[in-house]
Amino acid sequence: MTADLPRNFSEEDVREIRFGEKSVLIWLPDQHDHIQKTIRASGSFYEMDLLAETFERVKQGNVVIDVGANIGNHTLFWAGICGASVIAVEPNPSALEILYKNLALNGLEARVSVISCAVSNHEGRGELAERQADNLGTAALRSDSGGSIRVDTVDRIASEGDVCLIKVDTEGHDLRVLKGAAGVLSRTSPFVYCEAAEDETRVLVDQYLGSRGYRRIRR
Repeated sequence: MTADLPRNFSEEDVREIRFGEKSVLIWLPDQHDHIQKTIRASGSFYEMDLLAETFERVKQGNVVIDVGANIGNHTLFWAGICGASVIAVEPNPSALEILYKNLALNGLEARVSVISCAVSNHEGRGELAERQADNLGTAALRSDSGGSIRVDTVDRIASEGDVCLIKVDTEGHDLRVLKGAAGVLSRTSPFVYCEAAEDETRVLVDQYLGSRGYRRIRR
């Protein structure tokens, strides 16, 4: 390990992940969660191929927006390995707890702004509907005016600053997130990495981003 563990951490649940000459520590307390289990098995970042591609695009001091930050896998890479300033957006309380501890474990609190909310194309309230008990990343947003989750837009969250990259992983809500980021897309033309897992959503995302001058470079 490269750092002292904060209180209440079990060393057996912490992994050191290296990329080049740099490394971060990541706390993985749930052995059944899909992302955490995958990191444990691989000894590497989740979606390492995507992150390695962004390494050439994200430089020290750049601003990155991580929508659907989950436990902080991507955020740790961009803040800890690339040296970027990250806005990490995550509405799930269970994932947020792990995210905060992973930032503390690496001393990255000053470099990462955590926004505890869901993101869409409007402001409001909502609730999260869990789809798979063994995957924190599958919680999906549903509108609910009396819901416990705050809903905001990327444009309000990042109204200033030169954003170089936006990652969106919001379980089918991706197009709405991008529509709520219209101002940022126009202002800074960031790279966009969007999950858009279903064919119908992918087509709509391609059409929307295409109308704003974007073209797909990755599947």
